[in-house]
Amino acid sequence: VLPSAQRRHQEGRRSPADRQFFEQLLASVEDNLGDPAFSAEQLSQLLFISYPTCLRKVKAVTGKTVKEYVRHIRICRSARLLLEESGRNIGAIAEETGFHSNTHFTREFRKAMGCTPTEYRRG
Repeated sequence: VLPSAQRRHQEGRRSPADRQFFEQLLASVEDNLGDPAFSAEQLSQLLFISYPTCLRKVKAVTGKTVKEYVRHIRICRSARLLLEESGRNIGAIAEETGFHSNTHFTREFRKAMGCTPTEYRRG
């Protein structure tokens, strides 16, 4: 997760069209976060652009592939939920954020955050 000042700085360099695309991209990803099968093809349809254009624009605006960006948003949301809902089962958070198994969730979370969800929650 980018610090807010860094995020604002990066957003300030985007054109109005890029900012609008980014907002639509983020909303589309967040609306489909719970779907483990959510794909670049589905995203391109939601954004009303061709698949190749979707791949190119997402990379240009985020610096990540569609798959990497969706995973990033999933991890960020799950990290927030782990802290905000400390009594909630980690498996339920994993499912809500689109991970098909606890093992997969833990592996991806550790890769991105450097610790397991349980360790992250403990602080």
